[in-house]
Amino acid sequence: MDCGIYIKNTAQNGAGGDWYKMETQLSNFKKVNPNSKIKAEMNFKFSGDSKHPYEVSIDIFTDGNYNEILSVQKIKNP
Repeated sequence: MDCGIYIKNTAQNGAGGDWYKMETQLSNFKKVNPNSKIKAEMNFKFSGDSKHPYEVSIDIFTDGNYNEILSVQKIKNP
């Protein structure tokens, strides 16, 4: 999963950041469950006329079912 329009902040995208952790969790899940289908629904929040979102929530579905463990709410984009 790559969403270049969102996380440009090194603290979030680098090791230890929330976005990095989410990508790592999804990658690890897929390695253990190679036949599972993963769907991500992202909700970007913008302020005013800004073209850069200040926050994203990500709902993850595995094999058609909502996965509360892999889903992430409110990753901030400073």
